[in-house]
Amino acid sequence: MSLHDTIRTESVLALKARDSQRRACLSFLVSKLDGKAKSEGREDCDDPTSMAVLRRCSKDTVETLEAAIKLGRTSDVSNLHAEIATIESFLPAPISEDTITEAVLEAVQQLNPTSLKNMGGVIGFVSARLLGADKSVIARLAKQLIQIEIDRQKVPA
Repeated sequence: MSLHDTIRTESVLALKARDSQRRACLSFLVSKLDGKAKSEGREDCDDPTSMAVLRRCSKDTVETLEAAIKLGRTSDVSNLHAEIATIESFLPAPISEDTITEAVLEAVQQLNPTSLKNMGGVIGFVSARLLGADKSVIARLAKQLIQIEIDRQKVPA
């Protein structure tokens, strides 16, 4: 069962359990996933696409939570915490920076980039191997490690 189908099923279960808060969050997620699938001309989202949609929803909800805290809207805070927990229950645990570093090192060794212009290839290689990894972390590490490799190649032996 795909992640999209799992969320759909959980939404129905929340409805039957009369858990209005969870049902509302899951219905919103189903709506987002259905919209993404429709925009791509498909019936359902595949799991990587579903995870990307969920990560975006989670990030948006965290930003809303931060704004609610700044504005002193304490009544919204507990609901937003519950929404974040619901969304993140469908996402895998975040990939550690050490794991990403190892993957970037492997990519640099295999692809042997000669300049920072080759960074996209390294990012693509790592992103394909570590689905769900934070691309900004991958990009930062790729830039650092490619620069180190370039500098190492410039030093005469």
